Amino acid sequence: RVGRRACEADWIGRECDVQIMGAWSHLPLQARGWDGGREAWFDAPLVQEAWAALEETQSPALCGPKSALAVRFENRGLAATVAHIAGLLSMAHLQGKAMVLADQVAWGYAHGDSCEGFECYFVRWGACKVEHVGLQGAFQVGRSAHPDVFAMVPPRFAHKGIFWWRTVLLPFLFRIRPDLSAPGAPLDVDGQMVKWKRPVVGVHVRVG
Repeated sequence: RVGRRACEADWIGRECDVQIMGAWSHLPLQARGWDGGREAWFDAPLVQEAWAALEETQSPALCGPKSALAVRFENRGLAATVAHIAGLLSMAHLQGKAMVLADQVAWGYAHGDSCEGFECYFVRWGACKVEHVGLQGAFQVGRSAHPDVFAMVPPRFAHKGIFWWRTVLLPFLFRIRPDLSAPGAPLDVDGQMVKWKRPVVGVHVRVG
């Protein structure tokens, strides 16, 4: 809602004629006159509900072709790949299935001394693995997939729009393991050493 006018999801501006997915300067978190501020727009309780729904879908009682969707994906730069995986997660969730990637190591750029892969630092996405599902029924989703495929939002959250739904999906994928971020844990100690304060801004620098 801007001023006294309520815009439909994903639209903003005094005349509700700006599509927020294509005009970053009008994002709701920065919009002047946004009723309730960014906290009201983000709606933390609803985000937690969405995360719980994703967690439920990603952790079926029995992993198999009927409950999980194995996907081969095209690995490129980190930002593009993460956005693509978020779309795959949404697509699987809308089908009531867990998303299982054929290869999670290809884009896991950081590796620890005693472990290798995404789960060295982040919470595991779900209970299913490729060996549970098999790759025989896996399909390839290229970067040229129709935008509407990744623009769909679960009916429960449709009133919030695709931009909000993406703000739910991305943090879900990158939940830092509690044992690394708790008080006294490695990330907490490192943060104190560099004296960082929230909000923390991460910068992805591409060279070459």
